[in-house]
Amino acid sequence: MTIQRCCFTRAELKNLAGLSIYDKFIAEAYVPEDFDESVDIQSRLILVQRNGSVTNRYSDGTIGVPEEYQQLAEEDECPCTAEGTYADNWRNCEVDDFGNIITIL
Repeated sequence: MTIQRCCFTRAELKNLAGLSIYDKFIAEAYVPEDFDESVDIQSRLILVQRNGSVTNRYSDGTIGVPEEYQQLAEEDECPCTAEGTYADNWRNCEVDDFGNIITIL
């Protein structure tokens, strides 16, 4: 067992059954004002895991997120589900060896 900080939607806080640190959410890579404005919003939506780990995949599953976008996505403290529900409740939780969330501490 380990303790990890994870994000949850309000509904998930009421029922932890089946939740894992590997569940995917969508984070936005917030780009600085002086960044290239021609970059569309879809190219800034990155998949992140419940525990905040940033993946190498865009929200549509395409592989190949540039490292600078991955770093910017790490700063998103309010990722959301594919349906648009925000997972803005961060809690420490106990996790088993397989990444399953056991309890919120």
